[in-house]
Amino acid sequence: MERFYTISHKGKKIVVLDYSNTSPEEAIAFFADAHRRIATYPPKSALIFADATQARFNEASVAAIKEFAAKNTPYVKASASIGTPGLQGVIPVS
Repeated sequence: MERFYTISHKGKKIVVLDYSNTSPEEAIAFFADAHRRIATYPPKSALIFADATQARFNEASVAAIKEFAAKNTPYVKASASIGTPGLQGVIPVS
């Protein structure tokens, strides 16, 4: 299953980050790879949609998400997520 892909919606290219049903360890590896990919986008251009439905988190994976969000801020124009009700106060939203 591809977890990082793009879709088109109303003429806009949207980056989909699908880390649904991941363990904390899988999420940490996912975010390291996703950062490398997003860093190839021009500044303030990436539209991000993240799906964390049924993902499991621990202290280390939450730290990885925070680091991912901080590192990718220069590249992200806007972002949205689903499946993250417990993380809303932790992850900065663009």
